[in-house]
Amino acid sequence: ATALQRHGSEAVYPEAPALPAPPATPEQSPAYCRAGIPDCLAHVRAHPEAVAADVDARKELTAAIAGLADYQHVRSPYPPDVHAPLPSALGRLFTPLAGHALAHVQGNSAQALDGLCRDMGSARMLASQSDSLIVAMVGARWLQANGELLGNVLAELPADVLIPAGCKAGLQILEPAAISLCRPLQ
Repeated sequence: ATALQRHGSEAVYPEAPALPAPPATPEQSPAYCRAGIPDCLAHVRAHPEAVAADVDARKELTAAIAGLADYQHVRSPYPPDVHAPLPSALGRLFTPLAGHALAHVQGNSAQALDGLCRDMGSARMLASQSDSLIVAMVGARWLQANGELLGNVLAELPADVLIPAGCKAGLQILEPAAISLCRPLQ
């Protein structure tokens, strides 16, 4: 039986907003940072207008992603099954990275730090409080991408700049049990 036959046609995961087709190569995309590319800040500095337009076009999606900070766990409504549907928008979790980088480049580093720290908290939740292997793996990668950009932003700021209080929780070392893949594999 197919996933549609097993689980019905009701979409549990709402569709993400429609976006234009991606460019031929990531380097051509104004939202190049969404994949956690190490030279995100350089890309944003080279293309600030295009990145700003892209960030504006994706502001509803970015707000929805920011809303993940209000949750403590993620659970699939489907029984564990290789044919169970997957959330289709997981790759879009990286979308806010370009906006955080743009905020820093435009001189609003406090906003960038707040957003990065908030998203690190959400990524930690996905990585450690999910019953889905795919969601946990994407959460771990999203955490890494936010951490890399946070490090790059902090490297450009004076040494006496304090990180937001909310960031301390996001920067705590995850206990091995919290990131174990045993729970999502069950």
